[in-house]
Amino acid sequence: MEELDSSKIFCLWALGYFVLRTGAAISDELRLKIAKSATIENDVYDIPDKEELEDREMRLKDLRDKILNHKAGKISYLIEDSNYTDT
Repeated sequence: MEELDSSKIFCLWALGYFVLRTGAAISDELRLKIAKSATIENDVYDIPDKEELEDREMRLKDLRDKILNHKAGKISYLIEDSNYTDT
């Protein structure tokens, strides 16, 4: 994967979020780029608290898993959105 700076990484994460929330279609290439960017190693924030770091890792894994399994037309919610329901 090409070297990404933090602004591109955050843009990919945001794009992944909106793809999941809207059920938009994306190419396999973009799907893989979003999934590969969603790692704790790409997170620019220094998170000293172990619980907060584990939570961040869990949320990034959730994004990776859901974007890899995303189907166009299907709305998905990430962990922080799980208290909402499909309408």
